[in-house]
Amino acid sequence: MKYTNYFGIVTREHGQLNLPDHQFQKMMNIVHIEGIIEGMEQIKKGLPDELKYKFNLRIVLEKKGLRCLTDDLEPKELLELMHRR
Repeated sequence: MKYTNYFGIVTREHGQLNLPDHQFQKMMNIVHIEGIIEGMEQIKKGLPDELKYKFNLRIVLEKKGLRCLTDDLEPKELLELMHRR
């Protein structure tokens, strides 16, 4: 949850982020997707091995969506880019 953690740190240190509406929505989508991935990873830990594969495809799809939103940029770079747009 590298993006979520970074956004949280920046918000705590500097207050509410002043982003354009579409960029704020993008940030919230990133946080949401990271939460989904984390939740599925936690559920997977408690499952027998023969059931874990069912989560793997969904996790891969969610990670693909996250990559589309972030372009695999580091959190600091992404936030700076979001501020400029």
